[in-house]
Amino acid sequence: MRKKEKKVTYRQSVNFKLLSERQLENIFPGWNDLLDRIDSYRKWLGKKQIKREECINKQYNLMYENVYTILGGRGSGKTSAIFTLREYLEEDSVNNIVLPIVMPEVIPEHGETLGWILASLEELVKKLSDALEVQEKNRDNFFHECKRQKVSLADLYDEVKELCYSRQTKDGGTSFSEEIKINERRNQSGYELSKKMAEFWMQLVEAVKIVKHRKEKDDQKEPLIYLIFDDGKRISFECKYTETEFGGISSDKRDPNKYNKKYNRKWDHIHKNLVADSIFLFTDKKEFYRHYQINRNIVYADSGDYVLFLTPRANDAKGICDGRTYIDNMENQHIRNIYWEDMIQITLLTVAECEPLKDYYFKFKSKYLDSWNEEH
Repeated sequence: MRKKEKKVTYRQSVNFKLLSERQLENIFPGWNDLLDRIDSYRKWLGKKQIKREECINKQYNLMYENVYTILGGRGSGKTSAIFTLREYLEEDSVNNIVLPIVMPEVIPEHGETLGWILASLEELVKKLSDALEVQEKNRDNFFHECKRQKVSLADLYDEVKELCYSRQTKDGGTSFSEEIKINERRNQSGYELSKKMAEFWMQLVEAVKIVKHRKEKDDQKEPLIYLIFDDGKRISFECKYTETEFGGISSDKRDPNKYNKKYNRKWDHIHKNLVADSIFLFTDKKEFYRHYQINRNIVYADSGDYVLFLTPRANDAKGICDGRTYIDNMENQHIRNIYWEDMIQITLLTVAECEPLKDYYFKFKSKYLDSWNEEH
């Protein structure tokens, strides 16, 4: 598939278009490496004989590198890339289960991602269940043996949906003891859901093997289920290391007219409207410019975006601390202070064997953090 030129029928959309291989290579140079890693994972699954109990109890599907992320700025072509990759994945094997791309912004306010995914599986589950019933009537010995061991795929699917949606119900408990029982039931439902979901994924794959392997004898690839998310949210960083403040703008006593002319105009023509439309900022002109380097990042953030302010905890300059307090007082999980030391600790734990990263950290620490502590 990847060795020959792929003919692409372009379907124009407001936000994306399908790409040729050359276009995909320009936007996402590592796309072939991504597909190679997926192939390696498929081969590993084909060799590994995983028992149903192991799947349910050990959650093996959550323990390996089977999550991949495509990062890039807004307008860089991420959506076009993932829609194009989805086409490749669908054509790669009849055994691939490639679900519709999930866009969180179109999920209803009181809905949830898992419920959306389950809803997208309904048609596939029905088709597989119907095909299994046909094969059962034919008394195929192999199928009969598999059928005898478990409940039907359709029944298991209904159980998973019921457990999923039961977590969203609001009980009207009025006493402390009733609230405890409600929380107990919800936790139990969540635990049962995790087990049933693992069992459902396993049975879904087995159904694909029974139905499609027999139909397509030339394609005996291990079935894979693809969940693709087009998140669309931005994460913005403002980084300060040795600076003594985030940076603001105040009136110049020596030349107040300069401030008034320049920033009154910027406020009236740019920032005033942005602040009015912002879901995060509730401030006037004076306060906006007093914390300008903070607010100029926040004012462009949409509801799903995150704005993070990264500083070393060792930097306790008054201006930096004042900025941190201003950020914390917003009390919003999308606008947060984070600390360089914490990020490094998490990163080093994640890549414990990466000596170059450790070496870089200690050089950076010596140059910036240790010198800051000595000077202040």
